[in-house]
Amino acid sequence: MSWWDRRARAIFLAAGAHAKQGHLELVCPDRSFQIGRPGATPSAMMAVHDERVFSRILAGGEMGLSEAFVDGDWSSPDLVALIRMALRTNAAMQRLNTATS
Repeated sequence: MSWWDRRARAIFLAAGAHAKQGHLELVCPDRSFQIGRPGATPSAMMAVHDERVFSRILAGGEMGLSEAFVDGDWSSPDLVALIRMALRTNAAMQRLNTATS
């Protein structure tokens, strides 16, 4: 994994540390991460097959995440649950950003 991909993963995980809702199990090739509170709902799992996905998310946001999925960089056994969790988390972050700006 390149330096940039390692840094992008660290930034992604740091952002996830602020998640107040739900739980994401992030399974990477070298180790797994727990984002949020285990047992919380909604809950989802994301299997990372190529860690360039993190730099693609940072560079392209939702489009980068989508393109990485199409390219096979990540998968999920329950894509609907993952999207629901992402939407709920995104809505909460948008409310937070609106309140603080």
